[in-house]
Amino acid sequence: MMNFSCPTDKKLFSAGRYPKSSPVKFRGDSGLEDGVSSNKPDGLIGGFYDSGNNIKFTFPTAYTITLLSWSVIEYHPKYADMNELDHVKDIIRWGTEYLLKIFVAPNATSDQTIIYSQVSHIPIKILLVQLPQH
Repeated sequence: MMNFSCPTDKKLFSAGRYPKSSPVKFRGDSGLEDGVSSNKPDGLIGGFYDSGNNIKFTFPTAYTITLLSWSVIEYHPKYADMNELDHVKDIIRWGTEYLLKIFVAPNATSDQTIIYSQVSHIPIKILLVQLPQH
């Protein structure tokens, strides 16, 4: 059973190779093909889905990981008292490792800086936003 009073239980929407240590047992691996065409060794596997639409948005993820990290800095003893300190650190590590993948600095093969702001395997026609009446 999940404790929804604790924010660290909400790892429902994480993507990638799902950790066996997660308290959410009904989830499995997802998004293992993300970024395969980006010529990145590990692709863009990992991170968090924004909602049930299987899209990973970089900037909301960065914001969330920043706030969660700040909460650990400020309330470290509280997380420890709830026996959630290691778990919240795992969540921060999961998000941070993904954020490091979405940034590609200029290198020997390209002088461009690349930041992937959205990642999904959903066809583009599904992503189009239309007015309800259309």
